[in-house]
Amino acid sequence: MEINKLIKKRLLVFTGTLLIIVILTITSSYALANNDITKTEIQENTNKLLLKYEEGNKLVTEAFPMTKEYGLENATSNKISIINNDTNSTNYSLMLYPTDISDKSIKTDKVYYSINGEYPKVLGDSVDYVIYRGILEGNEKENLTIQVWIAAEKVENEDQGKTLNLDFKVLNY
Repeated sequence: MEINKLIKKRLLVFTGTLLIIVILTITSSYALANNDITKTEIQENTNKLLLKYEEGNKLVTEAFPMTKEYGLENATSNKISIINNDTNSTNYSLMLYPTDISDKSIKTDKVYYSINGEYPKVLGDSVDYVIYRGILEGNEKENLTIQVWIAAEKVENEDQGKTLNLDFKVLNY
């Protein structure tokens, strides 16, 4: 009898310990999955920032390839405003990203962009397509002029008939 009680006691302790381990594993996994540490700091599509085109509703790029110098002088300018609708200041990033990455589109390493007339840069060289970073105080607005064109010296025969589909996105952090 004494042995049966001891076995039942040990079985009860083992079962209880196993149950506690399972509960702790489930709760810690849930907490880790929903913790801010595992999530990125950048917030997309918040009501804080607004991207507004001053003319039309989409990015205009040039239909034919141009050199850096010719594009800087002649590429169509996209005038956009980034508006902070909040009373607090915020850091932001402006992305210029491809909306089509199929074999029928021009690669981003063959695309130039210029912001406010600065020397052109290659879009493919940007990190995560971030082309501009800034800080906006509460209820402040920043106007940018952005030109985008295909790099004439980088286009090859295989690029004929391909398209360039890009768009802007603003992220705050």
